Amino acid sequence: QSFVLTSQSGVLELASGLEYLSEYPHGCLEQRMSQVAPDLVLGKMLKSLELETRFTPMLNSNVKKLLEELSQNQDDGGFFAYWHGSTGDVALTAQGVEFITAAKKLGLPVDDKVRTRAIDALRKVLRSDFNNYYAQYRWNQQVAAIRALARANSLDEHYLIDLYQRRRELDSTSRADLAVAMGERSNVFASNLAALKGELWDAVVFKLA
Repeated sequence: QSFVLTSQSGVLELASGLEYLSEYPHGCLEQRMSQVAPDLVLGKMLKSLELETRFTPMLNSNVKKLLEELSQNQDDGGFFAYWHGSTGDVALTAQGVEFITAAKKLGLPVDDKVRTRAIDALRKVLRSDFNNYYAQYRWNQQVAAIRALARANSLDEHYLIDLYQRRRELDSTSRADLAVAMGERSNVFASNLAALKGELWDAVVFKLA
């Protein structure tokens, strides 16, 4: 018999929750990616705990299929689309780049051509001459793009500062994503991160049940 011991409260519950998410039935690319993404997180956690389970061999197969879907759903501009043949979407492309980055960090084979085209597409999103936004969510979509670029180690710090200066126009989720992006360069953006964290805590509302 083997026993798994941890001093971190909730770790095993987290693993159980990720397994639950991985069993969701889904259809479009975003939903399929949301189905497989927990596998990457769970696989990374199991690897760090040096736990080999029957789940481990399934990971390569599941991720490989999803990466193939990403390439099939990439439009001429490099953006990922919800369905094959449809127009690409900024937020979905950001999610796709983060997925590919996570797979690569786990040592799984990825298509660098697909990855590079998607990263180049997200860089265009940050330019002032890009206008393919949802009108009311321009800054939110730019934050999604820059968070993915930060995690892919393709961050342009000047654009990050521009978005920081517009943080009053962001909702709390996008501010948190901005903090995640700045966290990739925490030594450079220490004071900005401190301000963002303070603002995020100020947005928290506690209610007694």
